[in-house]
Amino acid sequence: MTDEIYNADDKSEICNTILRKLPDWFGVESSIADYVTQVKNLPFVVVFDKDSPVGFAALKQHTNFAAEICVMGVLPEYHRRGIGKKLINACEHMCRESKTEFLTVKTLAESRESKSYEKTRLF
Repeated sequence: MTDEIYNADDKSEICNTILRKLPDWFGVESSIADYVTQVKNLPFVVVFDKDSPVGFAALKQHTNFAAEICVMGVLPEYHRRGIGKKLINACEHMCRESKTEFLTVKTLAESRESKSYEKTRLF
């Protein structure tokens, strides 16, 4: 189950904690800092294991019709356990609720070789 988080400081803390545990995807300090700031003002969903956040996604609304998953992360030990799917489903639900027709996500192209992003593209 996913929970939407509204407190800006909680969003930033969860984002910061999880992204720093994903250096193969988020290894640039300035990018992490940018995401940690951005998520404060974005819709933000989290999957918890008991009381601990294990994955999150932040949704950026570009127009009335289009949104993007701005940043998403799942702790490595929770990969391949359905957490990402739950987060995507929650983002899709939020889009349906707001009558947003298009949901996008950006990632590295296949032309940029990366074992980590190969897994991301398969997901």
